[in-house]
Amino acid sequence: ELHSAPKSIRSEALARDFTCSCVACEAEELTDADKGYLDVDVQFQAELKTCPSQQRIDILQGALKGKVEGVKVNVLGKDAQELRCMLAAAHEELGQLDKAL
Repeated sequence: ELHSAPKSIRSEALARDFTCSCVACEAEELTDADKGYLDVDVQFQAELKTCPSQQRIDILQGALKGKVEGVKVNVLGKDAQELRCMLAAAHEELGQLDKAL
């Protein structure tokens, strides 16, 4: 999955101590934010945990469909899996075990 990920994610994941100057890397000048990638980090997860379960479900379902607060976003596969786990936990909190599966 990392081969198709943006340059910043590839560099972070591979912990490179050099700057790649191949044609593909040089062509990627936009940052993740410019491309609209959703950053599913610890801070994002902590903010979601403060929301009521139903609101969290609505936000997570929107994110998995590519929209957060009316803004189109891209979600990487690894982040989509994390969002699905959070969604299942929110359904479980509401006792909706059939939807949590």
